[in-house]
Amino acid sequence: MASALDPRFKLNYVSEDNMGSIQARLTSEMATTVSVVEMGPPEMAETHGGDDTEGAGALKKKTTLGSFFKATEGTAPGPQSQGSELQSYRQATILDSEEEPLDWWREHRKLFPRLSHLVVRTEKNSLNNRFLPWDAVETEAILSIDDDAHLRHDEIMFGFRVWRESRDRIVGFPGRYHAWDVNHQSWLYNSNYSCELSMVLTGAAFFHKYYAYLYSYVMPQAIRDMVDEYINCEDIAMNFLVSHITRKPPIKVTSRWTFRCPGCPQALSHDDSHFHERHKCINFFVKVYGYMPLLYTQFRVDSVLFKTRLPHDKTKCFKFI
Repeated sequence: MASALDPRFKLNYVSEDNMGSIQARLTSEMATTVSVVEMGPPEMAETHGGDDTEGAGALKKKTTLGSFFKATEGTAPGPQSQGSELQSYRQATILDSEEEPLDWWREHRKLFPRLSHLVVRTEKNSLNNRFLPWDAVETEAILSIDDDAHLRHDEIMFGFRVWRESRDRIVGFPGRYHAWDVNHQSWLYNSNYSCELSMVLTGAAFFHKYYAYLYSYVMPQAIRDMVDEYINCEDIAMNFLVSHITRKPPIKVTSRWTFRCPGCPQALSHDDSHFHERHKCINFFVKVYGYMPLLYTQFRVDSVLFKTRLPHDKTKCFKFI
């Protein structure tokens, strides 16, 4: 569903086996939005609150008889059926991979009124939003992935299979660790290659949906506030949370340590202050928890036949992992 509603991908990456079920589900969910679309946005509805109601006047809109005969400039063509709206969306030009999909939906919401209501929107721009426990997420597993992280299909499948056997852990690809700075008597964040790790970044990782709920509603607000202040460290915060609850380290899969995207636009992690802020985050989170919850591990999961030489007539389950 997520890929289908992304104008950069649409149904191009949906397998033929799943194509019918995805289209049927989209059509079904579009049908439930019909009444919402016909009613219009809530701010246009008539309000009956008293004059002393805060903001009541801002919701009222004065209308005249002539306004019912006036065509609104830029409105979409007449209503389409769910099927024809979905077909029109599929035939629209694919959005460039470097463009922002939510901006595209804001520009095309009148053209695709039902589909646009299926796109999740947040009240504010925050890195904490990536861990909101949306009702639309019906699975136990959540794959959290940055837009500049490129994972192959077999890597995703392998990571998910590992997570199924360790559902209480963060399971993913980019490994990082914390280290004690003796000179400054403080904790440091380190991304260098190492024989051990204590974090798996949520830029490419699986975790249980329950942790999204704990992150958003149980984890101390001071941590989320710092994430908003620095626009950074939400992945470290999630690792702190899960390690604190389970007293287990995350699980790293495959030899992938980081992701490089030469053609991608400037990322937040490229800023000079990025690592300095992450050092501060780790030390602040330790103060909030009252101790260092992160745990080291030298464990990594690879495919059973990783680096095993097989006869020419045999095939590995994961040939490139």
